[in-house]
Amino acid sequence: MKKSISLHCEISLNENKWVWKIFHRRGSGNASVSRLLPFPQQISPAEAIFSIQQGKLLNRTDYARFGASLYRNIIPQEFAALLNQATGGDCLFIVPPEWAIVPFELLYDNNGFWGDRFILGTVILLPETNFEQIQKNNSPLTFGIIADPANDLPEAYEEGVSIRNFLRSHKQNVRMISSGLPEKISEILSGNSVVHFAGHSEFSESSGRFGWKLKNGELFDLTGKDKKALQNPPSLVFSNSCEAACTSKELAGVAGAFMQSGVAQIVGPFTRVADKEAQQCAAVFYEKFLQSMHPAKALLLMKKICSDSAASLVYRLFGDPCWTFSQPAISEPRHNVNIKRKKTKPVLLIAAIIIFLLLVLLFIPFPGGDGIQYIHPK
Repeated sequence: MKKSISLHCEISLNENKWVWKIFHRRGSGNASVSRLLPFPQQISPAEAIFSIQQGKLLNRTDYARFGASLYRNIIPQEFAALLNQATGGDCLFIVPPEWAIVPFELLYDNNGFWGDRFILGTVILLPETNFEQIQKNNSPLTFGIIADPANDLPEAYEEGVSIRNFLRSHKQNVRMISSGLPEKISEILSGNSVVHFAGHSEFSESSGRFGWKLKNGELFDLTGKDKKALQNPPSLVFSNSCEAACTSKELAGVAGAFMQSGVAQIVGPFTRVADKEAQQCAAVFYEKFLQSMHPAKALLLMKKICSDSAASLVYRLFGDPCWTFSQPAISEPRHNVNIKRKKTKPVLLIAAIIIFLLLVLLFIPFPGGDGIQYIHPK
C-alpha cells in the first residue's frame, strides 16, 4: 500500500565514493533505513548537470530526459523503492557544496518529477551556517519587496507592484522599494519576515562574485560587507532572479549566502526564466503561501498549477521543507482580563449571598400564604 514518506537524504564521500545515507524523519525517529548506498554511477556534479549548463533544456520533455538520466546515475535501487511506494511526503537533502548545484527536483522516475510529487528542500553543509537561528520564526508576518533595483527591468517592477497589491488586498503588512542603495536593501532584509526580490542576480565563478545587481553595475555583495550587515535576517527570501539558486564548491551563491546568514528558506530559479513566466510563478506561490503559511507546500502547488511551461521546474527551495511559519498568537485584550478579575469573589462573600437568598425564600410571605409557598392540587 502506498503511503506518505518523510526522509532525510544525505550525500557524503566514503572511501572516495559518493554514497547516500537515508533516515526516517518521523514515525521511527531518526532510525536509519539504509546502509551506505553508493551511487549507481560515480559521476561528478559537473557531469551530472552538464546539459543544464550548456542550456540544452528547452521544454518539459527535455527536462524529463535529463531527470531520468540523473535518476539512473545517482539514485540507488533501495532509495528508489522508498519513493516508488509513496504517494507524497517530504525529502530533505543534506549535501556538500559541490552537490548543491544539482536540482533534485528534476529527478524523474516512472511516476514523474520528484519536485511535482513531494515537498523537497536542500541544506548545504557550509561553514558558519547559523542553524540555531534558522529554527526561529520571525513574528509578526511582514513582507518586504525589492523590485528592479538596477532600474533596467520594468517587468520586475511590475511584478513587485502586482505582489504588493495582492498582499495588501489580503490585509498584509507590505513595504516595497526599488532603490539601488545597499543600505535600503539591508533595511528591507532586516525588517521583514518575508522578502521578495525581483530583478537581476549575478553568479560569477571567474570573478568570485555573487549577489543582486544594483544601479550602475554595482552589486549587493553577498560575499562580504552587505551580507555581514544583516542583523536580523528574514525567515523566507524569494529571489525571483535568474540563477539565484546557483552555487558551487567554491561559491555559496545567493541561496548559500542567505542560508549562512540564518535565513530559514530560500526560493529561486537555477536557470534563466522569462519575465512573464517568472511573474506567474511568483503570483501563484504567494497565493498558496497565504493559504498554508508553508513555503515548501506553496512551491509544490505552484509547480502543479504552472505545469503548462518548463519555468516552474527550475525553481528550488533551500532549507528544511518541513519548516513553516506559525500564525502569531493573539494576546487577550486587557479589558477582558479585568472583567475576569471583577467576577472573581471571595468564598465567604459568595456563601453569604446564598444564605441570604435562602432566607428570603423561606421567610418572606407570599400572597395568601404563611411564609411557605403552597401549590393546590387540581
